[in-house]
Amino acid sequence: MRKSSSGATSNVAELEALVDDWMEFYNHRRMHQSLSKQTPWSVYQEAQRQAT
Repeated sequence: MRKSSSGATSNVAELEALVDDWMEFYNHRRMHQSLSKQTPWSVYQEAQRQAT
């Protein structure tokens, strides 16, 4: 990934890829204290199972 001397990404596609990576980490791998050390994805999946 190319970055300018200021550290900014060089185009919109690279920025979108960075945001996608961050969202995947935040929602699927990062444990959240407010969710009892669970990921948002695991909480969502459990809610879906209980709703059916």
